[in-house]
Amino acid sequence: MTTITSYDALLERCEQVAITGKAEHCDILLDVLREKSDENSDEYRVSPVHCQRNHEEHSQDLEEQFEEENGYVDGLGNNFHIVVPTKDFDVISNGKVTFQYFKHDPNLGNGNSRRNLWDGENCPSNYRPPSGIIHSVLKPYSDHATIKRHYDKIDNKDNAQSGADDIYGAFRANNIHKDVKGYIASGKIGRVLKFAYPFSKKTAFEQVKVYKDEIVCTSNLKDYDTPWSFLGRNNANRPCALAAVFLLLKERNREDDTKNVIKRVINEGKIYWEDPITYFTKVFDRFGVKFNQFDSTWQKTSLMKFQMTPIERILWETFQIPDMSKQAGGEQSVTKYTYFENGAQYQFNNPKRIISFYLYMLQKARENNVSYVTEKARIIPYTKDTDNVRKERIEVFGGAYEKKVRGQLREVQVKSPYDTIIDSIFGEEDE
Repeated sequence: MTTITSYDALLERCEQVAITGKAEHCDILLDVLREKSDENSDEYRVSPVHCQRNHEEHSQDLEEQFEEENGYVDGLGNNFHIVVPTKDFDVISNGKVTFQYFKHDPNLGNGNSRRNLWDGENCPSNYRPPSGIIHSVLKPYSDHATIKRHYDKIDNKDNAQSGADDIYGAFRANNIHKDVKGYIASGKIGRVLKFAYPFSKKTAFEQVKVYKDEIVCTSNLKDYDTPWSFLGRNNANRPCALAAVFLLLKERNREDDTKNVIKRVINEGKIYWEDPITYFTKVFDRFGVKFNQFDSTWQKTSLMKFQMTPIERILWETFQIPDMSKQAGGEQSVTKYTYFENGAQYQFNNPKRIISFYLYMLQKARENNVSYVTEKARIIPYTKDTDNVRKERIEVFGGAYEKKVRGQLREVQVKSPYDTIIDSIFGEEDE
């Protein structure tokens, strides 16, 4: 088998494959696949396919595997899949061309993570094949759908292709993979997209396509992924908070006022994070309550007497309540100070209510971020039939209750901010 030793030779072989329409196995000098488009570019001449997952992140996982094996293992991880377009064709998303395939120009399907690792400046020499040669199959394609289908089979779930990989592939397919940053760039936002686009039959590509502008906008907000951000890792309900931000940005067309209020919450979070006790001491001082669980003023107060601004309330529910619940006796005593019981992992019980909380407070902060008395939550007997009696909390975040109308009990549904915005964006979209 003749070894391909130059990019021009690879092009000639690709042309032959395109003419015959048959896949062809060959050996390729690794340096050919490592060639850059020009000396000042980070882009490879043999670029990744349009649906490629986050190979930079996966190359880190591969590095650990190579460390365990003390370097390259002959016969393992040596096969590459090269896509050969038989004609020019485009990948189109939302009416725009997001990726272009050119006749006979090769694209790398399988092997991007290994190439990224081997091309690294600090990659130990013993991680690379000693011969400098890799095995490859050149396969012809005439459309991007088939490329995606075969890519999914090659890099399937059994080969560590995860939901995050699917989403990152959707980032690439929607041409935003170079614009996303931080946690969002990892692709680990499956639950976020599910909350923000609650139509079960939608693919990762379709979900990202709908929110691609909001995804980029959010990921480029300064400090969005910091410990003090309500969108950061220290929020147990981060998926709900991110979903709320995606929804609000989309409904408001990413207007400056909406982006600015999100930034204000993040900036206020930094002040809180530097000294939580001083921060909330000042808040409670405004209405004569000592921020001390042993003080009589504190013991006599409750959520209904709190006079916080919407931004303060976001920080209170996001950070302070979960922290208080971890303290001795906190799980039992903290419930009267919060909307959401102990504030921890509540997303799994009622994500709509958590999302509605963030939506409501962000909207309220945008309009007028002033202190106000907490809206009263009512526990109302709710009788569905003679055999099913339940009590449901009815509040500003949605719910249901019964009221007498002309002497008869009738059910009243209160629409949540979440449902209101979903309807505003999607209308009567079918599953």
